[in-house]
Amino acid sequence: MEEKKINRKAQKIQSLLNDIQSDSIAKVKTALEALEINGDASVIPSIIQELTLDSHSEKNMLLLDFLAIIKTPKAIHSFVEALDNNDFRTKRQLVLNSIWNSPLNFSEYLPKFVEIALKGDFMETLECLTIIENLPGPFDEKAVFESHLLLTNTEMESFDENKKEFLSEIALKIKEFQQIIDNYTE
Repeated sequence: MEEKKINRKAQKIQSLLNDIQSDSIAKVKTALEALEINGDASVIPSIIQELTLDSHSEKNMLLLDFLAIIKTPKAIHSFVEALDNNDFRTKRQLVLNSIWNSPLNFSEYLPKFVEIALKGDFMETLECLTIIENLPGPFDEKAVFESHLLLTNTEMESFDENKKEFLSEIALKIKEFQQIIDNYTE
């Protein structure tokens, strides 16, 4: 009996994910409303897959709004996996934007955001700065140290002035996190 219930739920979720592929805004909206109730973290890659680079399209706005309201901590891993997924490389800025709009706590992934800020383009660096500035903590000493090492072991001369400025702001924030840890452990 329980297996049938699980299969029905999986079928319903798959049907809703099919509906978000529609060009009908009403159908997409209805599917997202139902996914808000019936979905789980497993829907995140499918939602990201539907994003386009036209972030101002009505469908994209609905999808981005949906990603930003996900509250289950299980979703954190799905978002971080999306950042590493080469299929989503062109959508990474949109994923980062969803993360900084999210109510979830991504503090444990501080080094990941520093790494993306260093390797990514200007807008990804800006998104990472915004995420890092808004991380609530608590911060793991190892993650803060790793983030600091990433920044200090990078040759900054190759970056343009704007990216350097953002990376300097990230470095200051990392220093702040280290001071918080130092004050807590004294």
